[in-house]
Amino acid sequence: MPSSAQAKGAARVAQSTRLMGLHHMKHSGFDALGACAFPRGGGTGLHLRHRATGAEVVAVENADSEMVFGIIFETLPDRTNGVAHLLEHLVFRGSQRYPQTQLYAKLLQGSMLTGLNASTDADSTLFHLSSADEGDFANLIDVVLDAVLHPLIREQDFHEERRVVMNEMAGHHAVPANVILERLRHELLPGSVYAVDHGGTPEMIAELDLADLRDFHEKHYQIGKARLFLWGDFDLTERLDQLDRSLGTAPAAGAFDLRIPAPFD
Repeated sequence: MPSSAQAKGAARVAQSTRLMGLHHMKHSGFDALGACAFPRGGGTGLHLRHRATGAEVVAVENADSEMVFGIIFETLPDRTNGVAHLLEHLVFRGSQRYPQTQLYAKLLQGSMLTGLNASTDADSTLFHLSSADEGDFANLIDVVLDAVLHPLIREQDFHEERRVVMNEMAGHHAVPANVILERLRHELLPGSVYAVDHGGTPEMIAELDLADLRDFHEKHYQIGKARLFLWGDFDLTERLDQLDRSLGTAPAAGAFDLRIPAPFD
């Protein structure tokens, strides 16, 4: 029976061999940019770029049976009309391939998912899901990618979700601590995207129109500017094949300016 030191040595050799293989991984749709090991959490990570669009993918393979997928877009509002926040809500109100008005509820009822959510921050919007079944995991990725890239953004859904977001933000601004934090960001980071109340103020959300929201989606939800994340015990080749089919061929146009102010004196 091998000693503990021998077992650790063998594990290091196996991991090194695995990393060398990842560095030289061949896939017609992606270029491998780098690979690394995660000693604490276990597994290996691979950084890739989609050749057709420029989208970046980080895939971490390990023994975790709960597989995770995420996609994040830079969403940079220049007004306090909550456009990024409202768009996050509307993504789950139906897409070209999945036109169900209550798509989020349908996924909760008809899937083996263990997690599904989204969040809007000052400079980005994240969508993420998890499942312990790889077939279900693949289906969920298809649904979420179609939802974020091809949302229907129907007028009735827009008006309904706008009221939801207005009520949500009215509650947010009723908390004194939230008001103080928003004012601090506005005063400390003037002129930058971080000075904008990205969740929106009720009075400005009421003025947001459908055309502005659609324009915001077209500008910010470009797959070439997205970053995608995979985690768990998934089949890497199958997931890369799936992403290559789903991401399309349109590269991103232009670059965003975060408008970061100069450092303080």
